[in-house]
Amino acid sequence: MSKISRIGLILNHSKKIAVDLANEIEIFLNKNNIEVCFFNENNPEEFCKSIDIILVLGGDGTFLRAARYSAGYSVPLLGVNLGSLGFLNDIEIGEINIALSKVLEGDFELEERMMLVASLQREGKVIEKFYALNDFVIAKGSFSRLINLDIFVGENFVDSFSSDGIIVSTPTGSTAYSLSAGGPIVHPDLDVCVITPICPHTLSARPLVISPEKKISIIIRSSNSEAMLTVDGQYGYNLDNNDRIVVFKSDYVTKMVKIKEKNFFQIIRNKLKPEGGIVFEG
Repeated sequence: MSKISRIGLILNHSKKIAVDLANEIEIFLNKNNIEVCFFNENNPEEFCKSIDIILVLGGDGTFLRAARYSAGYSVPLLGVNLGSLGFLNDIEIGEINIALSKVLEGDFELEERMMLVASLQREGKVIEKFYALNDFVIAKGSFSRLINLDIFVGENFVDSFSSDGIIVSTPTGSTAYSLSAGGPIVHPDLDVCVITPICPHTLSARPLVISPEKKISIIIRSSNSEAMLTVDGQYGYNLDNNDRIVVFKSDYVTKMVKIKEKNFFQIIRNKLKPEGGIVFEG
């Protein structure tokens, strides 16, 4: 990677600590002759094209938002965890000075994470397209009955069932909603998709791990029930009966800056162990 001269900041403005930290970072970087650019939602393209690295200040939600904004621009993201879990953020707030120094020295690695794309088809036409780093979720409305879904992988019919919904996730998203719904933890080095039913009203609907090259088609078969598609748990789109959602591997990837020498299993132990519980070291 070429010498860094301009760093972008995306932050959770609702967190005072994020705003204060952003101001401190700007002062530090300016002293080191690095230009700082704050994200402008009205012009994300210009922002992403003009910077070398994005610093993300917030929790996993802020990081996911940054990943979608920067999709297609190959801008690396470095997350500073100001949330509770922080699976996606590489460093904690107390490590920011050391991390920034390493970034300016070029002392870091880049890790690529797979993204998904989903097209929403209604009456045979694609009406919306979405990108996700974690997952796409199709779920019933707050007060509606179970929704009926037909599932296909490629041209092959998989199953029809009634449920609260279904999750299609990347390996990165396997530790998010999919995990809570009973899906497997998948190492981020793998190139797969995970299909996880949410509270299916059948014993035959179990999580599936498939090749990301296969297109996953989900058809809504519920004329009397509300359903919604959510993207990374942040953006929602109302669905109609007979809508088809086609999910497959995106050509875009999220590039993550890695500074600390922590492996995936250390992160899982640290983030998922019960508070005050016993963790067996293996």
